[in-house]
Amino acid sequence: MKAIYLLALICLCLCDDVTLYSVDQRVGKYTISEGKSPVALAWGYYKHEVMQDGWGKLYIWTSDTFKSHEYSLKTSYAAGYLEGSLTYEHIYNHFWSWYDFTFGKEQLTNELSQYLVEQYEYARQLIKDNKGDEYYEALARILAQNDGLYQAIQDKAPVNKRLSWVQLLLLQACGDIYELKEAMKPKAERIQWHLLTQEEFEWEREKRISCSALIKALDDWSDVWMAHTTWTSYQNMLRIYKYYQFSGPNPYRVSFSSKPGLLYSKDDFYVLPDANMVVIETTNSILDNTLYDLIVPTTLLTWQRVPVAHAISKGGEKWTNTFVRHNSGTYNNQYIAIDLKVVKKDTPPTKDFIWISETVPGYAIAKDVTAKVISNGNYWKSYNIPFTTEIQDRAGYTEALKKDPVKYSYENCPRSQLMNRDAPKVKSLDDMKRFIRYNDYKNDALSGNNPGNAISSRLDLLETNPRAHGSIDGKVASLASVPQNIAYIQSGPTTDQQPIFSWTPAFTGIHWGQPTTFNFPWVEVKEQKVI
Repeated sequence: MKAIYLLALICLCLCDDVTLYSVDQRVGKYTISEGKSPVALAWGYYKHEVMQDGWGKLYIWTSDTFKSHEYSLKTSYAAGYLEGSLTYEHIYNHFWSWYDFTFGKEQLTNELSQYLVEQYEYARQLIKDNKGDEYYEALARILAQNDGLYQAIQDKAPVNKRLSWVQLLLLQACGDIYELKEAMKPKAERIQWHLLTQEEFEWEREKRISCSALIKALDDWSDVWMAHTTWTSYQNMLRIYKYYQFSGPNPYRVSFSSKPGLLYSKDDFYVLPDANMVVIETTNSILDNTLYDLIVPTTLLTWQRVPVAHAISKGGEKWTNTFVRHNSGTYNNQYIAIDLKVVKKDTPPTKDFIWISETVPGYAIAKDVTAKVISNGNYWKSYNIPFTTEIQDRAGYTEALKKDPVKYSYENCPRSQLMNRDAPKVKSLDDMKRFIRYNDYKNDALSGNNPGNAISSRLDLLETNPRAHGSIDGKVASLASVPQNIAYIQSGPTTDQQPIFSWTPAFTGIHWGQPTTFNFPWVEVKEQKVI
């Protein structure tokens, strides 16, 4: 088309009395209009229900008028523009809350800023050098979406609530920052793991890890449940559950738990209904500071590689092998790709049910662990310790075992023991919900009277030096829910066996836009239909 109209904010009424928005670009300007324009490139809506149930809900669709890559770049840009226009205030609130926890009184260094800019330009150059390749076309779309998000913030947000380009890149890289912060420091100023006390070592690692996850199938394989809980600072509890439907040469739908401004989950919990897959992760981090020397800007960051893998993968092998390409060695997780297409009643899968990837700077591995799932008793457990011996050795966990032979052991750590004991008891969706929110540290010998040694951590309950840090949610999907793009989610620290968390003067730190008290039920979220 000679004139392509970039629509990013259209209004249309849906059956539950929300208003749908699109964006129209005319004469070089983006305009907001009500009603779904016939030339809209993207449309959607945002429901700010954070105070009601702990979650905002964002829905975005893009136009499939044309199937070309060039058109998909325009619709991706429009999708980003739409999201930024609808959520810029929440992006501002979340950014500064996250920044306060992550940097405190530290200044953002020129080295880190320069790295982020150089890395983004390297990604742009990869796209230019590899035209026609589906991987780089998918990369181009996520960058276009980010570019649109940034432009909307500049166009729509008041001057005092805009993020700069570097600030937005910093926010997108919030997982990658775990390693980038240290890697950008002079070697003498990097964290010296071997010199830390036991308490210092555990807290520094705690700040760099997140999440518990369990995948459990019934004995006859008539049902499967996938559950995940994110561990992080409570300053990160301004939440949005997002639904994207992308058109183009590789159309796909994805829904995921997230936070304002992020174009991926970071938690991480993704439902991919078209591929009938779920992707989740828990963070391993690295405990060997010599690995920071291998971190360079001529790679792709996690927030870029995850959407690329979503866009071009229909199975776990393709997803994990796509994800580890251009490995940055930052945000070093165990990603778990669960392919429900291979699940058949009364027939245990022999391969391709679960693929995992694990990374460190300079090295990555992808592995089919279906056989391990079967030998475990039809479950896979994940809790911030690498599974593969290659990554255990390279990341410093073998050395950490000398400090504590239980806490840093894949087989013997408290969460491993809890999962071994309780995973076989999961027989229903409600069982899985209870499992992923479990924390009975005062009565469970495996927790050792430590609220951090639980499936759902609550470090705010420590008797000495309590911290607003721990599990901030629960997310569950099932064999039946995934094709329908449905998930079950709960916001806030667990209250199943523990008191309700409220922000009080005892816990300092910015937490703008959040509820004061987190006492929310499980919520079913599902894909909406435009009428």
